[in-house]
Amino acid sequence: MRTILLLSLSALSLLFVSCTVEEESTVDTDDPATDQTIADDTVNDEEIKDENDISDEKDEMAEEDENPDPTDDDPTDPTDQTIIDEDTVQPDDVIPAGELIIEQIYLPGLNMGEAILVVGPDGTTVLIDTANDGHGPQLLEAVTRRKGEAAIDWAIITHYHNDHIGGFDNLFGAGANQHLEVRKGIVHRGFYDIGSDMPGVEDFNQFCTLSQGELAAQVVTLCTGAAEMPCGNASSRYPTSDCPGLLKGDLSTADDDAAGDLSYIPLGSGAKLYFTHASGWVAQSGGAISAENNGITIGYGETDQENARSLGGVIVWGDFRYIFAGDTQGRDIKIEGFIASHSAGLTVTPGGAELAPSGSIDTAHLSHHGLASSTSQEWVDWIFPANGKDRNAIVGTTGIYVTSPAQSVLDSLTPRVGNGFIFANAKAYTSGTSPKFIVANAAVTLDVTSGGAQYVVITGLGSGAITSGIYTTN
Repeated sequence: MRTILLLSLSALSLLFVSCTVEEESTVDTDDPATDQTIADDTVNDEEIKDENDISDEKDEMAEEDENPDPTDDDPTDPTDQTIIDEDTVQPDDVIPAGELIIEQIYLPGLNMGEAILVVGPDGTTVLIDTANDGHGPQLLEAVTRRKGEAAIDWAIITHYHNDHIGGFDNLFGAGANQHLEVRKGIVHRGFYDIGSDMPGVEDFNQFCTLSQGELAAQVVTLCTGAAEMPCGNASSRYPTSDCPGLLKGDLSTADDDAAGDLSYIPLGSGAKLYFTHASGWVAQSGGAISAENNGITIGYGETDQENARSLGGVIVWGDFRYIFAGDTQGRDIKIEGFIASHSAGLTVTPGGAELAPSGSIDTAHLSHHGLASSTSQEWVDWIFPANGKDRNAIVGTTGIYVTSPAQSVLDSLTPRVGNGFIFANAKAYTSGTSPKFIVANAAVTLDVTSGGAQYVVITGLGSGAITSGIYTTN
């Protein structure tokens, strides 16, 4: 078992789990060994900045300051670290058998993107999203560091925006620059309800061409329609008609496809990654149901509509639960609320145990990089109800995202995490503030042990890593 450290914020000492916590924001120093940052960018404007707005935002910022001081709030400054404790612990980067690791990969620089690496207790490896062009080296490094080889078992693509698929062609296929072998499968929703603008995007076309061509035999699609969109052709909507792939049981075998069990990837020792929703459809014991057929308008062809069609799931091991949902929308397009309102029907087997009862989530990956379009109150009330339990949240971001996480998101989560925290793996260009918000500027990793009975949060890698106290799972 790794050494468990006491965390300190400012001059206050606290035990990460078992003590009452009072934190306060601190300021940067010139000494990287003592530099402490707790989300010091105050956001007054709750306007949502989506992926298509970022280039305009960069232009505006460049006009405001053509020669910025590289030491002034540099979002990629490696010395701008949040320090939790002066002591450090070196994690085992190659995972010992019997542990579950979930790493939010750190992506330096100003290119949007995020990716999550999961290593199960038996060594099964899952990569959730592939970040953007140029991020291939970081993803390849994370896999080889954890596994000792350039291979994964599964890849999951939550949706088709560049910051989630841009790195795909750099990693997979014969022409990849940083070749990463996929041994079992590539899971996505299928090419349905894709906007007319998407086939004009090079990264999407490369991903589509590989998925429908060279890698087609490895692709597992969760949804169906009358016809799947051919690559480069968006002459019509190609609508989703159902998502039967959400109810196929073990995706590594066809033996149980007709049982109606919730689809999952086995991770070993009873740990599983379950799929809960895709393209606005939510798995239920009687079959997937559509938000659009139940009064919620999604549409297609725009940024938020593609986000709303993200797939998501829950990683389960014993009592441990971790939820991820890509860029699933919750405020203007109320998919999060639809999922939450049907959570009782999300059962592992038809009529069986509920996958994620309210309050059972231990750690949440925040949808859409913590922007204000997601993490709606209905979502928060389901996953983090106000019952005083300790929980953690993780934001996948880079130095170019704006309002990531948003102040409204931090305000709704802060009173719900108990002695837990809200971690960002990188410092976004702007973000909200909270005494519970920690910017790691490094990988943020969950290390789950004891059959899912407990876990710790690790920020950083190697000799610079910091480990939290032990959290008992909900």
